[in-house]
Amino acid sequence: MLLELVIGGVVLLAYFIWQHFNKKNQYWKERGVEQIKVPYGTLSGLYYVLARKKNILDFDTDAYVALGNARFGGTVDFGKPSLLIKDPELIRDVLVKDFDHFVDRRKMKLESEPIFQYMLTMLEGQEWKNVRSVVSPTFTTGKIRRMFENFNRCGADLIEFIKSKPVGSPGTRDVVMKEFVSRYLVDVIGATAFGMDTSSLKDPNSIFYKMAKQQSEFSMMKMAKIIMLMAMPFLGKLGIRFSDAGPMDFFENILRTALKNRQESNEKREDFLQLMIEARKGELKTDDSELDAFEKDAQLTKAGEKSKVNLSDEIIVAQSLLFFLAGLDTTGAVLCFAYYVLALNQDIQEKLYEEVGGAMKNGNVDYEATTKMEYMDKFISELLRMYPPGTRLERRCTREWQIPGTKHVVEKDVLVYMPVISMHRDPNLYPNPDNFDPERFTPEAKAARNPYTYMPFGQGPRNCIGMRFALMEAKVALAYVVYNFIIEPSAKTPVPLKLDPNLGARPEPTVELRFKERTHN
Repeated sequence: MLLELVIGGVVLLAYFIWQHFNKKNQYWKERGVEQIKVPYGTLSGLYYVLARKKNILDFDTDAYVALGNARFGGTVDFGKPSLLIKDPELIRDVLVKDFDHFVDRRKMKLESEPIFQYMLTMLEGQEWKNVRSVVSPTFTTGKIRRMFENFNRCGADLIEFIKSKPVGSPGTRDVVMKEFVSRYLVDVIGATAFGMDTSSLKDPNSIFYKMAKQQSEFSMMKMAKIIMLMAMPFLGKLGIRFSDAGPMDFFENILRTALKNRQESNEKREDFLQLMIEARKGELKTDDSELDAFEKDAQLTKAGEKSKVNLSDEIIVAQSLLFFLAGLDTTGAVLCFAYYVLALNQDIQEKLYEEVGGAMKNGNVDYEATTKMEYMDKFISELLRMYPPGTRLERRCTREWQIPGTKHVVEKDVLVYMPVISMHRDPNLYPNPDNFDPERFTPEAKAARNPYTYMPFGQGPRNCIGMRFALMEAKVALAYVVYNFIIEPSAKTPVPLKLDPNLGARPEPTVELRFKERTHN
């Protein structure tokens, strides 16, 4: 009898799961919209992901190709209707022109991890607008300049870390790139976010690095939890969490303690936490001269205008934590891809070295010169085309939207998404897309393309708020390493590059490169 009950329960559970994943399969067909048949968001798609036969990038590319010349098409995402958009003008409508219809992102209620609910990536509606308008000025050029000494210090420590590795063939060292990249970023972000010396590059047993590494490791179990929370948000109410409790509690407690000490002592430092405290007091301002076109598109308030939001301790801690976690993942991936590309393209590496030499003064990076390195900008832009850290953009429709030029209406709560990596590798937009060519990003080439065919940091008011910081962080790390070393493949370097099977858009964490010291006259 007990066995029969168990079997019956399993069958019933399987039926409900099947119903959840396959409901609304006729949604778009009933509305006269072309429906793209890809298994993402279905039970078979779940199997492909968990069995590592496909990842989300593969599904997005399959859907993008299947759509052909159509401007948009419907899909079903974990039982919910979603709309893929590939037309640049429609993308502009969603991200900028009609942004008031698409203020929010995918809904995920992580009630078991309340600190996440205060992060900009999770906030919705007016609350998001209020916090975004206050936090935006913390990432302008002038504010990053205030932190630049930390970049130089960590860049110098990065070189010493590589030099500390065992010497192999004359003057060379083989190093796992993810390790030195992660240690550098923990130190940079620790200094600029928390105002703390984390010593990840100097201390092999740094507790900050250990906790960051544990948090950033992406297992199959973590992937399964994320998929379940995306498909069935109510599971968050049952205590299921996708992050590791130990590292999250560690960093959250450090931030709360630092914030309390800073408020009680009135001590001031050049870091993100200090800028947030200034923002809470209404002392943080910016002006249009600090903003470029990308950032002006994202403005929610006029320059100099104050927001009425009150930044609570939870909001300040959440943004600082987001700054740390997001920077560690996305900038880490960009730098790993960058060093790998340089190792396999010596001609590009030498061009970059020649330019970097002019930006170095007494072995340190000069801030002004760094902002004017044209070839570095082209190199990073091409890198972000081939390997964008955010591979798709998602917006949730917050009120009905009629697709311009059609009679079709997108209903409230329907997810609209744009597969960034698929556009970046579309041969119709970027000929020979698998060839790495920084010359795609000359001023003339960029002017000839629609800006909404290139979106590594998103576009519009909900773009990546930390873009400036991430680019400067990456430029400094590249400048120091290229100036001091010739980067080459080691005997263990995989060609082509192996990608993390769980994520698809990240290198495998064990990839190794060889570093040969340069000599300077």
